[in-house]
Amino acid sequence: MRILGLDQSLTRCGWCLLTGSRAAPLFLTGSFKSATTRAFGQELVELEAVHCPEFIVWERPVPRIFVYGKRDLAGGAITPNADQLVLPRLAGMIEMFCLTRQLPYEEVPSNTWRARVLGKGYGNKGRKEAKAAALSYARQLKIAVANEDEAEAALIALYGLSSDQYRMLEREPSYTVRFEKWNTDDGRAKTAPNAAKSGPQSRGK
Repeated sequence: MRILGLDQSLTRCGWCLLTGSRAAPLFLTGSFKSATTRAFGQELVELEAVHCPEFIVWERPVPRIFVYGKRDLAGGAITPNADQLVLPRLAGMIEMFCLTRQLPYEEVPSNTWRARVLGKGYGNKGRKEAKAAALSYARQLKIAVANEDEAEAALIALYGLSSDQYRMLEREPSYTVRFEKWNTDDGRAKTAPNAAKSGPQSRGK
């Protein structure tokens, strides 16, 4: 299995490649910053080229925009949260990338993957508390992560492993043959290459 989990953001995007087996999963984690959406897309292309995922899963942006009043703006103007404006664009870029590469994928709401991986009580936690819980749990699993975004990416990848979408993919008769052919037709190695810009690797327990 080769599942790429993403906690996408321009400020700092966490990623995790989940390999190994269900009994002995391996986690390769990392993160990167992007000045623009174009730079984010280039990082995504590089991740796929280096790690050859067979399934990509990422967090679905919150489907609403929060606005805040600005006391120093004339007429009591309001402004939206900047991150919430760009996150749907990044999610769209990831989805289009998967479609053009013919990669199976899933976009999962944050409350869904948190409830599945961390427990039902975490599905509705605030952002700060939920990220702290993800970091703590990733470290309990002995996953080497440098920050909360890498921790969430690792847990999103774990969700992907348990998702109905991935289980259906595994049951397809052509599953192994298709991905072995995909990995070699364009000159890629069947074995996992060394990461060019990766974080540490660890074995979950």
